[in-house]
Amino acid sequence: MPCPVANNGKAPDKTISLYFASGTSDPTSIDRSGAVCFEIHDFNDILYIPSFQVTETAPTGSALDYLQDAIKTITGFSFGGSTTNTTAATAKNAAAAQKGITPAKGPAQCPTDLITAITTAQGAAARFGTALSQIDPGKDSSGNVNLVDWKTTTFKWQSVPDTYQQLEAAVSHVIADLQLEDVDVCTDDVNAEAEAIVVDTYLPARDTYTALAGHVASDHIVRMTSQVHSTSTYSVAVQANYPSGNVSGGSKTFSLAAGRKILSSSGGFLITEVPSTSYSSVTAPSGMTSPATENVLAVNNPSGPSLGLTALLNVYLPNISKLSLNGYNWGLALSAGPTYNLTNGKADTSKFGLFAGVSLHIRSQLFLTPGFNLGEYSSWPVGFSHAGQVIPANAGTPTGVSRWTTRFGFAITFKIKDFGQSTTATPATPTAKSAPTTAPAKATPTTVPAKATTTN
Repeated sequence: MPCPVANNGKAPDKTISLYFASGTSDPTSIDRSGAVCFEIHDFNDILYIPSFQVTETAPTGSALDYLQDAIKTITGFSFGGSTTNTTAATAKNAAAAQKGITPAKGPAQCPTDLITAITTAQGAAARFGTALSQIDPGKDSSGNVNLVDWKTTTFKWQSVPDTYQQLEAAVSHVIADLQLEDVDVCTDDVNAEAEAIVVDTYLPARDTYTALAGHVASDHIVRMTSQVHSTSTYSVAVQANYPSGNVSGGSKTFSLAAGRKILSSSGGFLITEVPSTSYSSVTAPSGMTSPATENVLAVNNPSGPSLGLTALLNVYLPNISKLSLNGYNWGLALSAGPTYNLTNGKADTSKFGLFAGVSLHIRSQLFLTPGFNLGEYSSWPVGFSHAGQVIPANAGTPTGVSRWTTRFGFAITFKIKDFGQSTTATPATPTAKSAPTTAPAKATPTTVPAKATTTN
């Protein structure tokens, strides 16, 4: 059967294969939002009726928690410094065959051909019931129905089509003999047996055989449609049901990871044009005899780029129609976070700024981000305008005046944590399939619709 249509009336164009025998899936993640067709392979739809439950786990937590983790990481851096129940019908057919028919005494006007045809049909019904009972899965020591794979059931099915055709032929003779001229003088017992073999035995047997034959000839793939979100993780539970009891080991659960992430935290290095200027007092010759030396202003790192640390939150850009802005190998993100100066090989948490830009990520692991850095720097101390100026006696080391500026920066950061990643996917190791050994005419399978999706 084809996959059910989605809410918009269209068939889903995305398929996820779930392998019932091994409990694995292919692919292992949801990489696109919308309607998806779940195909449950190697499900024994000959004997069991499937039911489904899809549970969604949306991303939880706060993005600020992830940023805090990233800040702790980078500030800690140090650089040295259908199935019909046939059991009752089989028992009834066998009882009828053992009972037989005793023609009424009296005038031998009832056609003997009819009586013979009824007896033959009862025997054929018993043989059909016996053959059909071979595919019964049976029960274990706990009273639960055994789980049997479709290949075993198909093998045991091989004798069923012949016995059904014999039953159908025998019943056709009964129906034909009911048209004989002297049938109206047959006893009520004969008429009742003729009616029972046609109405009570053959018609239910025909419905059962037609349904089962359709399932035997199917591809043993059960399909369901569900709406999914690529940023959520999913658990898909598939249950095999049997009319006469619970199925032992009949439940399989498949885990699917989120294929698209909302955001990631990352930490690493920032190359910035914001100056990291500092000032100190150094001794220099005065050019006079006394004193021979004097204290002058020294300027450290007066210009050029400087190196700092940054922790970023990277929000992935969504795809726009057929324009893919994010994939497995690369993508784009908006990034922002705090920056820190490096002092003595460590992050100086007393001097921080803000950095924002557009990131190019490689497999969501490495983020290359050009952007702008809002940072604080030390301007000239009061009364000074250039290096080498004499520092008045007893004035101490001059202190620069703190000022804010926005300059170009380039960040190279590495992923620390993904937002909302909480499910480990089940990898695909599908089992080999073989074609059914018989191919009766197909009929509409008696599967049940998928259960309603539940969301945690």
